[in-house]
Amino acid sequence: MGNASEADMVERLSGREMMVLQQLARGRTNKEIADGMFLSNKTVSTYKTRLLLKLNARSLVDLIELAQRNGLV
Repeated sequence: MGNASEADMVERLSGREMMVLQQLARGRTNKEIADGMFLSNKTVSTYKTRLLLKLNARSLVDLIELAQRNGLV
């Protein structure tokens, strides 16, 4: 599992943010996530931006690694 501060940050995510993070970590594209969650591509992009900010990540790779370290995939 990741460090405590990472775990705390992950716990503060909304249900939708968590779902988007899990889908990103599984390699899904924005379009695939949008279609599966009945959202627009723009909404998924907004979630991705929020995830980067909330989790202090610099890139999608950082988000995926964080998800893996914290057992989300």
